[in-house]
Amino acid sequence: MKLQLIASRKLILLASTLVFAACSKDKKNDPLPPQNTPVITSTAPATAIVGASLTISGTDLSWSTAPVRVTINSADCPVTAASPSSITCTLPTELVSPGGVATFPLQVKVGSQLSNTVQQSVSATEQSGWFYVKTGLATGLNKIVVPDPRILYAQKSRFIYGSADGGYAWAGASDNGILGLGSALASYDGTTTMSDFARQIAFGSQNHGLGNISIRGGDGANGVINGIFMNSPTTGLVMTDKGEFFTVNSAGTYQSEYVSTYSGNNTLGYRIMAAADMNNLVATGYVQVAGTATPIIIRKRNGVYSESINFNLISNLQTQVKDIQMPDANTYYITDASNKLYKYIPGGTVLENQRASTIYFPTAMEGYAAYNGVIYHTTDGADNWQPVHTMPAGDNITSIRGKGGLVYVLGENASGGFILKYKP
Repeated sequence: MKLQLIASRKLILLASTLVFAACSKDKKNDPLPPQNTPVITSTAPATAIVGASLTISGTDLSWSTAPVRVTINSADCPVTAASPSSITCTLPTELVSPGGVATFPLQVKVGSQLSNTVQQSVSATEQSGWFYVKTGLATGLNKIVVPDPRILYAQKSRFIYGSADGGYAWAGASDNGILGLGSALASYDGTTTMSDFARQIAFGSQNHGLGNISIRGGDGANGVINGIFMNSPTTGLVMTDKGEFFTVNSAGTYQSEYVSTYSGNNTLGYRIMAAADMNNLVATGYVQVAGTATPIIIRKRNGVYSESINFNLISNLQTQVKDIQMPDANTYYITDASNKLYKYIPGGTVLENQRASTIYFPTAMEGYAAYNGVIYHTTDGADNWQPVHTMPAGDNITSIRGKGGLVYVLGENASGGFILKYKP
């Protein structure tokens, strides 16, 4: 009897164990509760850097990385860690070009559940010093305009090329087939441009270099337009090779301001203009006087025009001027056909000791000059210069301009055009 009781108890214990094991097994295989809709409440940092980690905080995210997908601007952001309240991912490097900042939509998907969308700011660091940001551009680009530290325009015949990201990516737009010589280009704020075409003006709504030019025109400007200055997105000042100056607007209205006293001389040719504002400018060219080609200058000071063939310039100034910079109403710099550099100040004109084929002066005291494959820098009004960058053999500089401490160099080599950049 005792043995039967012990056997019965063993059977009961064995049955209980089997039932417990079966229950445990069934519970383990039960499906997980359905995933709630994930919610993003915040991200950190507020402005993240491409290639770095981004932390996403929220609710109902995920216990593991397996079912999670994070996208930013439709690009995958690889997930490195996950919990119900936090996800960490790595931002893709191609979102923003170096030096840029942009905002993109970001979402989290857990299984089939999609979160709300938040906007995430992303930036990309950029190296310092001198470096190439673009090679393989079109050849024959003859000038560069920098209305904003990250917005650039370059001109070739009737084509304008634009960049909205500091020179890395470029797009081109034609002037709808109207004849343009590529002799003048300006931009006020980076969103609109003025360029020459067929003795009239093309106002361009460039969308930071990524759109088509919208043609506006007007009658009244005679000769080739060789100088443009913009004082607003829709108004500006133009100069023709015959020494005529007009105010102009995007409605196509011209208003004459000044006509050269030598306008009847068929040898007259004004070639280049620089302006500090609408009331202060300088323009240079040449005219035949007694059979001799003579340099000639028009100055507009405080709204008043004057013209002279002996305008306090060194007498051996060449007839062709390569570049002019007018950093303020009282100062301008000229480099001539023999690469001589002149500085005009109210007290007179100075022939500087630095040669230059193209120049850029953001202020009256600070400037850059390119000559014979070397870029020079001055901080004392062109009295002293230091070499700051030597170009590789075969890289020829066409134009230097800048904005906000950045300097851009347009040039070309055997492979095409290029943009060299300087960032302090």
